[in-house]
Amino acid sequence: MLDIEALLQRYGLNEEFAAQKALLIVDALLPTRLRPYVTAIHLRRGVLTLGVASSSVAQELRYLSERLIHDVNEHLGKEVVRRFRFESISAGPVAPRPVPLLTPSPPASESEAAFDHVADRPLRSAFVALYTMARARQEALRERGGTSCPACGVVFIGDGKLCPGCRFDPIEGSAGED
Repeated sequence: MLDIEALLQRYGLNEEFAAQKALLIVDALLPTRLRPYVTAIHLRRGVLTLGVASSSVAQELRYLSERLIHDVNEHLGKEVVRRFRFESISAGPVAPRPVPLLTPSPPASESEAAFDHVADRPLRSAFVALYTMARARQEALRERGGTSCPACGVVFIGDGKLCPGCRFDPIEGSAGED
């Protein structure tokens, strides 16, 4: 029987899966005093973007970044995060929240129904696991004040109507502006 890591590798999904895991893990590895002021936004090309409530929080994270990057990569078992990027998201705490590693997942029947057309059972299981994790991340971002981008549908935390990706590289048919 294939394990999930081998299956993800086989279908070229291991990098996205590791990125999603990194987003969930970094919150648990942050110092308790900083958690209310920081949220993981996305990971692209080894750069983990963190939303921070102030420049002083970003500065403290810069001092801790080498250790945090090491801890995240060690937890993942490979180098996924090379550096942090900080983005200002609000003037106060992100939102009061408990700090579970994972948020509740969508009902299993909903996740499974989304991929019941995939005949390959191991591939279907991998897609269900990835979909469940992505939905949990979306809900966590919504709980922290995130909104859906009208152009692409991604949930993000930040200023404006469009997500950073659509502002940078507009989807055909969207204006690329807020």
